[in-house]
Amino acid sequence: MPYTNPAMALRAPRRLPKRFARPVSRRTRALVQKRYNRKSARKRERMTRAVRLWLKKLQSYKRCVGVWLAALIALGFVVALAVIFFSPFFHLRQIVVLRRDPRLDVEQVQQLLKPFFGRHMLLLSAQEVRDTVERHILDAEHVDVTKQMPDTMKVRVDLAPIVAKLTFVSATPLPAGSGAQAAYITSRGTYVRSAPVLSSGGLLSLTVVDYDALPEPGARLIAPEMLELISKAEQQLQRQFGMAVTQRMLYLHAQEFHLQVGSIQLWFDVKTPLQDHLRRLQTFLENIQLSQVKEYIDLRLSGKVVYK
Repeated sequence: MPYTNPAMALRAPRRLPKRFARPVSRRTRALVQKRYNRKSARKRERMTRAVRLWLKKLQSYKRCVGVWLAALIALGFVVALAVIFFSPFFHLRQIVVLRRDPRLDVEQVQQLLKPFFGRHMLLLSAQEVRDTVERHILDAEHVDVTKQMPDTMKVRVDLAPIVAKLTFVSATPLPAGSGAQAAYITSRGTYVRSAPVLSSGGLLSLTVVDYDALPEPGARLIAPEMLELISKAEQQLQRQFGMAVTQRMLYLHAQEFHLQVGSIQLWFDVKTPLQDHLRRLQTFLENIQLSQVKEYIDLRLSGKVVYK
């Protein structure tokens, strides 16, 4: 066994001087290089195999995790559907009625919507709620329904605006106390009774004749088309003839209305188109001075105009 001195320092390896180098032929050099390349290729191949095996296992794990994840998602979806559709947590328990006009009776709307309590929020149709309100409250101009999960529904009801103040002229005496409240009509022809707190400024004055029994508040008294016809007639008289209407009298049974212009009245009916009335008035004024009329001009008859 050769003796080695542990205290002796080891030198870094160096190439042999050329004089000690053994001559190597080209074929030997190529053979050594080939074996070296083959060894490197084998090493890379082993590493590639190891990587492929690891990726294969990882793919298997991912597939397994994906299956379990899909199963958990499906199970969660089924549980969520079961909770949503079968749990009473999503049943309607509270209805909030919002109003802008004090004429709206909130308690009445609550009673109308009482059948909707206990209905499922997802199966509750907002259109059905709107139709119910509009069918019973004739004066409802706009109904907005908002569902707030899980159990609340908000219903905002906007009423048609008041367009005229009513005065009734009846053939029989009206009941005692009937004048304790002021009478109004909305743009939808709905009759409204209220304490005289509503400002009459800007409201038309409409006198209703030949109506013996007072209607119930909230009932349809005048057709909206008739109100629109009166408004258009008044506008056309001002625009075409410069006539300002000071009083409006409505005959419900006869379906006609009289407009007071100065000291005379112009008689219109609902059946005849407004333009025919205006043409008859134009023809009448071309032949007869307005100063000759003392009481009225009847524009209802076809082919002639009667005046007094």
